[in-house]
Amino acid sequence: MALVIEVLDTTLSYDRNVKLPRYAAAGVPEVWIVDLEGSKIGIHTEPSAGGYEAFDESERGEEVRSRNVEGLSAVVDEVLG
Repeated sequence: MALVIEVLDTTLSYDRNVKLPRYAAAGVPEVWIVDLEGSKIGIHTEPSAGGYEAFDESERGEEVRSRNVEGLSAVVDEVLG
């Protein structure tokens, strides 16, 4: 598995505190959290035993690019609608 994309509108705390550590422990190399309420996309990379070592966040008007899937990119506005 190269990438997981979580789309959420109310479960940000659960996704960050429960799901992210599980994905990291499973070795998922990249997780995008699409925060509909906050109008942001967070990209977590570099999984380790303690979670993800790298994090980048993009807002409306910006573009996100996968670090692990070549050619995968999106404008945040298009993803959020």
